[in-house]
Amino acid sequence: MSRDLLSSFAGNARYTTATGVDSFKDQTGNGNHFGQGNTSLQPAVTTAGPNSRNCADFDGVDDWMSTFAALSTFIANNAGFVIVSCLIDTIGSNNTGTPGGNQTIFSDTGVSTGMELLSTGPSAKALNFDGNYDTQTVTIATATALVLTWRHEGGNLYISKNGGAEASVASGNTSSLTNQFQLGRATGAFWFLDGKIFEIATWSAVPDATTRDTIVSGFMSHIGAT
Repeated sequence: MSRDLLSSFAGNARYTTATGVDSFKDQTGNGNHFGQGNTSLQPAVTTAGPNSRNCADFDGVDDWMSTFAALSTFIANNAGFVIVSCLIDTIGSNNTGTPGGNQTIFSDTGVSTGMELLSTGPSAKALNFDGNYDTQTVTIATATALVLTWRHEGGNLYISKNGGAEASVASGNTSSLTNQFQLGRATGAFWFLDGKIFEIATWSAVPDATTRDTIVSGFMSHIGAT
């Protein structure tokens, strides 16, 4: 929300507001924005995060955003890369093993993929459904700037924090890419994100390791993650 990710994008604002953030703008120019038309469900605009960067502040009660596009617009069934910079305010005691039953940073409505939060650790959990759920976690800290990556490639699912070593688990093709991509919740009216999102970017063809390192470094530098 506070910088242009793509110098080639000739669109309008990075985000628009009503009561809160009503549209988190897609900077590719393809119009795949995250939106929320209900003003009572919109995350607030705040500069309360690191380096006074603009961010979308999800209240942990009912804030969420969604695209109108299917998950297949953002990742492929056998490959994908998602990076998000965020600051988690609090994590409830929600350590259920059921995907979709935990606070969620991003996911699709069918919970075929995504990244959830667990109070034990605390930790972030990457997930992918290939007929069975495959998950992997990384320890995080609340009230601290974070850059988290979700990567699915070569039959494995990976998660990393702040450019550190990736943790991995074997995972086959994502079973469904037809559901909508969301921020702040998986599906249903439970376990909403209590935290701030600065930037999120997705790739259906995974960038090479050198490029990923550059992307992560840029995300971290922008919000002062260490």
